[in-house]
Amino acid sequence: MLRKKWFGAAKAACIMAMLAGTAAARAQDAQAFGAQGPQEEIAAKVPKAPFSKLFGAQFPEQVRGIGLPPENNNALMNDDIVNDRMQPLRVSIGRPLATDRSDVTRVATNNGGSLLVMDVTSPNAYGVRLHLKNFKLPQGVMVCVYDPAYPQGVMGPYMDLGPLNSGEFWAETTYGATARIEVYAPPGVVIQDLPFDIDSLQHVYRDPASVILDPNPQIDLLGCHLDARCYSGYDNMGSGVARMYFVENGGGYVCTGQLLNTFVNDWTPYFATANHCIADAAGANSLECYWFYRTASCNGAAPNIADSPRSTYASMINHSATGDYCYLMIEGTIPRNLWWQGWNTYVPSGGESLVGIHHPGGSWQRISFGNQNNTVPGCNGVNVSSTTHISAQWYAGAIEGGSSGSGVYISNGQLVGTLSCGYSVCPNGERATYGKFAYLYNANSASFNGGWDDGYEPNDSCAAARYLGGVGNNNWGTCVVKSVNPDWYRLTVPAGGTVGVSLGFTHAWGDTDMVLYDGCGGAVVASSGGVGNSEALTYTNTGVAARDYYLNVYLYNDTRNYYSLSTNVTPPAPPATDACGSAQALTSGQTVTGTTVGATLDGSASCGASSTTPDVWYSYYAPCTGTLRISTLGSALDTVLSVHTGCPGTTANQIACNDDNGGGGLWSLLNVPVVRNTNYLIRLSGYNGNLGAFTLNATLNAPANDDCANAALIGNGNTAFDTCGATTDGPGESACAFYGVPQVDNDLWYSYTASCYGTVYATTCGANYDSKLAAYTACPGAGGQILACNDDSCGLQSNISFLAAPGRTYLIRVGGYYGARGSGNLGMSCAADPCPADFNHDNTVDFFDYLDFVDAFSLGVASADFNRDFVVDFFDYLDFVDAFSNGC
Repeated sequence: MLRKKWFGAAKAACIMAMLAGTAAARAQDAQAFGAQGPQEEIAAKVPKAPFSKLFGAQFPEQVRGIGLPPENNNALMNDDIVNDRMQPLRVSIGRPLATDRSDVTRVATNNGGSLLVMDVTSPNAYGVRLHLKNFKLPQGVMVCVYDPAYPQGVMGPYMDLGPLNSGEFWAETTYGATARIEVYAPPGVVIQDLPFDIDSLQHVYRDPASVILDPNPQIDLLGCHLDARCYSGYDNMGSGVARMYFVENGGGYVCTGQLLNTFVNDWTPYFATANHCIADAAGANSLECYWFYRTASCNGAAPNIADSPRSTYASMINHSATGDYCYLMIEGTIPRNLWWQGWNTYVPSGGESLVGIHHPGGSWQRISFGNQNNTVPGCNGVNVSSTTHISAQWYAGAIEGGSSGSGVYISNGQLVGTLSCGYSVCPNGERATYGKFAYLYNANSASFNGGWDDGYEPNDSCAAARYLGGVGNNNWGTCVVKSVNPDWYRLTVPAGGTVGVSLGFTHAWGDTDMVLYDGCGGAVVASSGGVGNSEALTYTNTGVAARDYYLNVYLYNDTRNYYSLSTNVTPPAPPATDACGSAQALTSGQTVTGTTVGATLDGSASCGASSTTPDVWYSYYAPCTGTLRISTLGSALDTVLSVHTGCPGTTANQIACNDDNGGGGLWSLLNVPVVRNTNYLIRLSGYNGNLGAFTLNATLNAPANDDCANAALIGNGNTAFDTCGATTDGPGESACAFYGVPQVDNDLWYSYTASCYGTVYATTCGANYDSKLAAYTACPGAGGQILACNDDSCGLQSNISFLAAPGRTYLIRVGGYYGARGSGNLGMSCAADPCPADFNHDNTVDFFDYLDFVDAFSLGVASADFNRDFVVDFFDYLDFVDAFSNGC
């Protein structure tokens, strides 16, 4: 008897409403359309192999699992003998299972992940199809199923809630008695037990490759059935015909169905078969379509069904007992090298040539040839009349169980009906009854304007990109992408801003990827092309202006899929120096870099058309009076600088402003007089709205004697000094490396000419900071020698002394300890030696002084440098003799 299922009227009405909303229905007299050729097939992204091979895992010889008792396949086939051979042919039965989730084999993978492995065996089965329940996998966890003896036939991966997003589904069939399940957990994810239940399986008891397809002895299978590959002119049509396998009422059945073309050639996977094959959503959801299940050449060897590409899962569009049609949309991924059948609501006239392509008994593809017969034979359980059906009288080839739902074609290759029933008397004389295609078309005519698309159409090209806006976080609902209609979107990303895009979809229903471009025909700036149920990308606009970016969502394989789209465009975080009140403090000589991208407007200035341009702020506290030099030399940005006395910084409290420095560049330069202990605010912005990166330097002009080469002339007495703006212009000196710090920082230089023959004393006692003091024979960089150096002598201040001769010049260096700056008085004095000839200082000039000098002179010691020119030579001897002869 025929099995009929009806699905809810509410769901049917919803689907039909979506289809009707695609476009205005074509006129009812447009009742014929041609076929459509295939698209180019796309290579798989990843090898088709079990996880254990992809990630490297070794199993023990015996894998744990479930084993059922054997089934008697012959007895099951004998039970299938029926009067009406055109009902769906049963090929499998359901067998319940009790899953022990812990009965698994655990192994490690070479990437740090792990696998749980379980075998489910139904002895004598030609194939096993598992039913999974309570399926909910953690992120990154995947499941595959395969026959251990045929691992290249691996099915999956199954992820998240499964391909139906419900936590319950039929896995794809594995052909062999054992189905092996692998659960892969990536590194960092721990799964102790099987994360789902297996409550039943389908035991396939008919061999698809067997020539014994039906127990009816009237059919001589080898002589009666015609291999479709022997008629090459029908190869294209055969490329759109599928061998169907689905589960209903606890059993698995086979029928035949075919793809239907639309007026717009959009490769929507509309699929027609018979109502008596599938008539409810559950059957549609369990559907497996096997493509190209045919011999390699005319009457070639029986093909291996496990090698046939297949598409799994379909949704019900409409079905009806009138005309016996079922109209589906295949949801699972379909190959792109298929053929979409043309069709016609025309009713063939008597004697007109007809062709049928089908899968009798669920075997490989066959073909039948015949003529229209005006007498329509009845079908058991199907209301048949010449109003609803047409008849074919085959003169070559045969049909039988499994051929149900297959198309009948007129001479131009257009489909005019789907098979309801028939009977066979071989080698010829077979009659078959087909439901008129007109019934399917008239009830679903709107769908042939093309598969339902989303409300963002038309957006099939970059030029027609749908604008999604700028800053904000948005979800864009249910979208549809087709292989012939990729989706394009446009987003505005502010300078320095970031765009994030995520897609959610069912990967098993079409691998959906995306690419982000910086313009139509521009460069790829980001992309996402994984193999999971989602894609995500982020990109930051590193430019200095807001920019439009173009997102292309497309199908890597398949011809159609649904996806959700989420976008998040965020502005850049404002710089830390965005507000005048949070200005960054600068010290003299400091150089900073930054950007005005992301800044807001917090002030105004009188030059450079910058009062409406976002700005950043710095401050300078003047430790002393002088001239502050502020420069943006080296900036990529066309800068504008202004200085203000307070916040908010406006033209009212502006004391200086500069756009271009006047030296031929777009950088800015200010020389601003500053007063000790006063704070100044520096505003930096771009010219006339420009944004970008900048370099900023602020240096207090140093005193004139900041360098040794420009040492100031001084004599005996006090000289006021202030190292406020000084820099360091001399080496570290180990003679005053107090606490291991030899450098004399922020130094000033003085040139002193001795006024006596004796000892020179220099002091900074009384200064207001931790000073250092040193004396040299000349500038250190010009070969000068250190004479003395002191850090702390009178508290934190310094004293030094050294021997000098009248008229000789010495360099005095005044600096600070560890960066210290300050002011005070430099005191200089010269204490004369009353009798230089008294070499041994016994207050008597006698021959012993002469002997002591000669002894020191012969040794070349420093005390013999009588003329204080820092060289012991014959002139020292002559000068000493001259003083000795004069008695002092």
